[in-house]
Amino acid sequence: LAVYHSFTARGLGNNDNSFTSPLYGLAYTPPVVNLQAKDAAGRYIDNPILPLLFGQGSNPYQTLQGMSSNETVWRQLGSGTVKFAALSTEHQTLTLQANGGFDTFGQDGQTYSPPYMEYERYDYPATPGSAVQAQADSRYYNGTLSAVHVWTPGQGLFSRISTATTAAGVQYDDRYLNAYTILARGLIPGVTDFTQGSPTLTQNKSDVRDLATFLSEEVLAFNEKLSVSGHVRAERSSVNGDPQKVFYYPAGAMSYRFVNPFPHADEIKLRAALGVSGNQPGYGQRDVVISPSGVIGGQNALGVPGAVGNPNIRPEQMRELEYGVDATFYDQRVGFEGSIYRRDITDLLLTAPLANSTGYSSQFINGGHMQTKGVELGLTLLPVRNPQFTWTSRTTFFTYTSTMVSLPSNVAPFVVANSGFGASYGHGRIVPGYKTTLIWGNKTRPDGSVVDTVQADGNAKFEMSFNNDFQIGNFTVSTLLDWRDGGYLSNLTQNLFDEGQTSWDYNKPSPDPAYPNLGSYRYDTWNAGRNSSVYIQNGSFVKLREITVAYPLPPAITQRLVRGHDARLTLSGRNLYTWSKYWGADPEVSNFGSQNVDHFVDLAPYPPARSFFFGVDVSW
Repeated sequence: LAVYHSFTARGLGNNDNSFTSPLYGLAYTPPVVNLQAKDAAGRYIDNPILPLLFGQGSNPYQTLQGMSSNETVWRQLGSGTVKFAALSTEHQTLTLQANGGFDTFGQDGQTYSPPYMEYERYDYPATPGSAVQAQADSRYYNGTLSAVHVWTPGQGLFSRISTATTAAGVQYDDRYLNAYTILARGLIPGVTDFTQGSPTLTQNKSDVRDLATFLSEEVLAFNEKLSVSGHVRAERSSVNGDPQKVFYYPAGAMSYRFVNPFPHADEIKLRAALGVSGNQPGYGQRDVVISPSGVIGGQNALGVPGAVGNPNIRPEQMRELEYGVDATFYDQRVGFEGSIYRRDITDLLLTAPLANSTGYSSQFINGGHMQTKGVELGLTLLPVRNPQFTWTSRTTFFTYTSTMVSLPSNVAPFVVANSGFGASYGHGRIVPGYKTTLIWGNKTRPDGSVVDTVQADGNAKFEMSFNNDFQIGNFTVSTLLDWRDGGYLSNLTQNLFDEGQTSWDYNKPSPDPAYPNLGSYRYDTWNAGRNSSVYIQNGSFVKLREITVAYPLPPAITQRLVRGHDARLTLSGRNLYTWSKYWGADPEVSNFGSQNVDHFVDLAPYPPARSFFFGVDVSW
């Protein structure tokens, strides 16, 4: 058992349920355990195999029987608007408006794990039995006071101006969160009150207030062919280093429409826009806080945090420039949209290391430059248009690259937090001159050394979607097809299944005759993480995303059955089929969310669901 315990459970997938050491040739057959068996007290038995392998474990039937978890959520949302027409003449209108809203959220949860649970005794042998009380209160309020003036000059000196719209106002936001958890261990059997154990407390509390004013002007001229607009927003926030300092975010846009510029061209519009926006610092990043450092001599000891706040912290600045063209041809049967953009983010919110002599490890700072360039295209076609059959097709295309241009001199290239599970499997790095979407991982050099280097790009080369709508008599049929070319993933699911010899293709032929099957070839080539590229794989796919069929009932049937004005039946299916060479169940999986630096991890996700919906829409 000692030798068996030192190995992983890879052999448990064998048909004879035996494990053979690949190094020593020793074999062990684990006992057969009936997990549904109960003891004399009516409780399910423990799971003896997992503790042998890993030193811990549980019986899922025991967990279902003994563990309890209850949660109550209460949420309220509301909004309101009040308008007052202060002025209304032939050429001018002035509207005063007040609007606001709120979103309050309360959550209360209790979890109890009895002391006789197997994992309690293995993980916390001195204090088995746990109770958790979790509470969260969130409040979000906002309000806006604004005035909108519309001027239509008509005849005279400004007759070329169709309309001039001026808007000004003030906005206020208030965001509050108070979330805390009490975890008590060492409970008496049958007692669920956390006051009867040894409690551990955690709390997350934040309170942010923003105040902003805005002014905008939009002018339509030359029979509404020319559009010129300008905006500016002035904002201050309690999370900035100086909460009284105002940051300005200007923006401007211009477009011109050419109507029937040449035969078969209905309209061509050229447009350009430039704008600046900001991203606020996180709550508390400006402050030098005191952290607890345990109890010394019966008194609470005070310490310093790992990261120290910055009293000069300020928002990130994002400047975006976009050019585009929109055009329609052949009596609006052909439409085209195209945009080219460049987005530059400066004053990035980063964490810089500090000298040990300061007493801190790092500090929040502003610095660095990241740039994103992209292209977006759209094509709309009406190949058939008549009363009996209409076919509308829309195709979209987009691609982008995001590059870290520079970092401050006191910030070294760094690994993106929560971007993967280390260089053994692939993770994200921020390095000047490199794309931010690259997957970095271990690679073994010919001399045997291991280096953390670029393995692939987690971003797709391009993505396209094909949407087709068919109007066949009274029936409407809509289809949506998506295509992604490229975009690599770190397939930890396959790595885990290869380790347990349970991969669906484990026993397929190996490309190397030295290995008996494909699974062992992959796992051994990975070599305990020294060659991460084995499990970094192309996630290209084509997906039949959705098909929807709709049919409006005749008015006579609608009035007779439901006494309604009209009724519509719909039948739709989503996520219907995927064409992909990717090994896993879904190449769109993302273990860490959808951000461009950490969206490439596949770790034992739920299989994608194929859904069907039937609906009846009735109006009276």
